Parts: sequence; structure tokens; C-alpha cells
Amino acid sequence: LFYNIIRQWWSRYIWGVGIFIIVMASLVFGVYTQTMAYNRFYSRYADLQSFSSLFDWLNGQKKDCVVLVANTPKAVQNLEFLILAFTHCNVYNSNMVFSLMPNERVYHNYFTYLFFKGVTVGNLEQYVRENKDEIRMHLSSDWKSLYGIKDFPDFQDPELKERISKFPENYRKFLSKNLTNELSSYRLDYILVSSPLHQEAASLVSGLDKVFADTNVTIYSFKTR
Repeated sequence: LFYNIIRQWWSRYIWGVGIFIIVMASLVFGVYTQTMAYNRFYSRYADLQSFSSLFDWLNGQKKDCVVLVANTPKAVQNLEFLILAFTHCNVYNSNMVFSLMPNERVYHNYFTYLFFKGVTVGNLEQYVRENKDEIRMHLSSDWKSLYGIKDFPDFQDPELKERISKFPENYRKFLSKNLTNELSSYRLDYILVSSPLHQEAASLVSGLDKVFADTNVTIYSFKTR
């Protein structure tokens, strides 16, 4: 528009000034946006640098080792994703929606997550009442049951209500078992702990050898003494 109309019929100087203003406005806006983003996220990414020693240590271990993140440090969210991104290790658990994974492994992972989170027989009923969406997310088997979508009739999950109703009973059974043996059901090399655990989880970890520690996390080798 400026080149074909204003420059040709009005003035090349007006065209030049207009282009200059557009370029400068774009430049100032870009600098402003990046400055605001830098100030907003600087502390977050600076905190992530403190985990470099953890990632270096994991990369020094056997390739494809499996890490169970017992609890996530306050300084970082989704530490499992960072382990997958910056190391050659795998993670035992994840909060992502699973695909092509056997249901028994999905439930096992969720029960393991709840155990290290501190959900016990005593507070289980309260947790169920306060976290219905989370439970549905882990126990549903398709998108329709996950979000309660009424479309896509070819996707059915008639057993979802039954699984949710049996969830407290099944979790109690899980807690009544030898949890060290339960964790051994699938490959597990290390347990990562970043903050004090509740009594039952602390007792389980106390039987393991500490193989790494810094100001952020402690790692235990999943081998009983």
C-alpha cells in the first residue's frame, strides 16, 4: 500500500516516514515483549539450572535407566519431562494421558503416585471426594469417558463407573501388599525424592542405598539391602 499508492501519488518522503514508523514500532514492540518475558521467566529458568548436576549424574548412569519421581521439587514442575528431555533415562510414572498401555500398568502407576503423595487408608475417602476429575483422568480408557463427551458414539467406556466405584477398595488392597515387591513389578532403578516423605514412604526408602544428593534432590538406588 505505501509503496504503490502513497509513494507514487503522494510523496516518497511520506512513504519513507511511514515505513520507518512501522519498522520502529515493530522493533520496540519486539524488544518490549522479550524484555517482559525475560523478567517474568528469569527466576524460573535460573532455578532449573540448579538441576544440571542431577541431569549430569543420570547421564552418567546406564542408558535407559528408570527413575521414579516420588515428589516434585517446588522449584520445578513436571520434572519427569525434564528427565526425558535432558537425560537418556526413562521415568517410571507420568501424569500424561497414556496410549496403548495395559490398564493394569496405568492403575499401578496411579496407585504408586498416590502412595508417594501421601494418600493413605485414613485420608483416602477425603481424597476421593476432592479429586474426582483426577481419578476420572487416570481410570478412563478413552477421550469420551475422560471428558464426558456425548459425541463419538463409537467410543464407549461402560466400565468407567464401576472402576471408579472400586477404586478405593483396589487402592486399599495395593497398600496392604508389600510395596517394595509391587514396585518391582516393572523395571525401576532409582527413586528420586525432593522433600520429606510421609511415614510409610519414608520407611520404604530407608531400606535403599543413597547414591546421589544435592541441595534439591536425593536419589536412592532401588535395591534392597
